[in-house]
Amino acid sequence: MGRRFTFFGVGVSLLVVVAALAWSQEGAGQRRGGRSGFGPGGFGPRLFGPGGPSGMQGARLMLLGMPEVRAELGVGEPQQKPLDELLAEVQQQTRSAFEAINFQELPGLSDEEREKRFAELREKTDEAGKKADEQLAKILEPKQLGRLDQLQLQREGAGALNRPDVGKKLVLSDDQQSKIRSIQEQNAGPFVPPEQSQKMLAGTLALLTDVQKAKWSDLKGKEFAFPAPQFGFGQGGFGGPGGPGGSGHPPGPGGPGGPEGM
Repeated sequence: MGRRFTFFGVGVSLLVVVAALAWSQEGAGQRRGGRSGFGPGGFGPRLFGPGGPSGMQGARLMLLGMPEVRAELGVGEPQQKPLDELLAEVQQQTRSAFEAINFQELPGLSDEEREKRFAELREKTDEAGKKADEQLAKILEPKQLGRLDQLQLQREGAGALNRPDVGKKLVLSDDQQSKIRSIQEQNAGPFVPPEQSQKMLAGTLALLTDVQKAKWSDLKGKEFAFPAPQFGFGQGGFGGPGGPGGSGHPPGPGGPGGPEGM
């Protein structure tokens, strides 16, 4: 229960790689008088779909790498091992999907070819996520799944309102959706500071009617205090013991295996 899965560490290290590539391409794109090919505001929307990494299929499974989330859901001892095994399986699938891409050659590719590579990656990760969600539904009780969905919305913040399923539940108009996308594109990036995320969420919620705000409050449920993010370069690499490049053991609190990983 106390261990944090290295699945988050994999996610953070991959984001760092792609973010660095995106930033380098941004300058190249400007020099060519064109765009970098990574979508508005960075790599998130194109590589991971609406909402960036949080919008990926199976994103709610990632939250179960946090002991605090399992405690909030009341995960019982018989459920612990199946969850551990599912997280480990998805971790390996995600690692394999990213390893299939040669990131060093991406800067030399055309926008069309680069988009094709990312589309293939999205397809693989989405398929793995769908299967993981199916398995998750067999492990958790309906009430636990419902609470997990609420926590995912809270974790995604403003990005959640860009999801088609959430937009449908809130009955967002085309004009609202357009303005929400604009706000997110202006603030998008690989790592958004908490203060900026809160400001973006406030600006997004200001576009909603009172009825939609009440519905959003119901969808995300009671506020959950996610552990505060802590980053560092401790023993074993980025994020402390067991971080990427480390011994392979689960990262300690505050490492990329912790809650801030995704």
